Amino acid sequence: MSNPVLELRNVTAGYTSRSLGIFGRKTTRRVLDGIDLTIKQGGIFGLVGGSGSGKTTLARAVLGFIEYGGEIFIDGRERSSGSRRDFARAVQSVFQDPASSMDPTKRVGFLLEEPLVIHRLGTKAERLRRVDEVLDFIGFDPAYKKRGISELSGGQRQRVAIGIALMLEPKLIVADEPVSSLDVSVAAQILNVLRDLRERLGLSLLFISHNLELVHYLCDEVAVLAEGKLAADG
Repeated sequence: MSNPVLELRNVTAGYTSRSLGIFGRKTTRRVLDGIDLTIKQGGIFGLVGGSGSGKTTLARAVLGFIEYGGEIFIDGRERSSGSRRDFARAVQSVFQDPASSMDPTKRVGFLLEEPLVIHRLGTKAERLRRVDEVLDFIGFDPAYKKRGISELSGGQRQRVAIGIALMLEPKLIVADEPVSSLDVSVAAQILNVLRDLRERLGLSLLFISHNLELVHYLCDEVAVLAEGKLAADG
């Protein structure tokens, strides 16, 4: 039996602050409290919760952006056993505002190819073939390589963000509120892209949202995060 793509065991996380600046008393607020979660290969797991429930903190822990307690296994390997770069080919992310992570002066082809260049993967010809392949995955024709990010709509930018996440052929994508800034019809198109990627690539997804209706539409399993604890959605 293959390993789960993602497994969290008793994961905790919190933030430390001082009430009166650098001379104030240090306090720690626990945001995640004993989280256990498993995503199987090809599974879409929906995590729903209100503002401040800890959804984004959990995403940041999985991606290695913050320190955490407990254990996080990605494709059978404990995350703390390597750097964020070590795990980049196994887990990638898509966030709410794709424009914030894209250089508006660059073209779509450049942005898609960049992860391969950074990781020194493939020849130039091989990288360009991969760009064309990923453009097809996200519903674009090859001509989009020459389009500037500033020319695209919000939904098209989010497709490019998904494409960038796909370039390294990850096993898991963490999608944190990826459609919350889009109107309903465009959001539905993006959800269908994600569902299609699961069918075509066997991709697994941790889909985080405050919208229970969207989560039920897309996901195989759903859990609610409240006050740092996880509960199955009934």
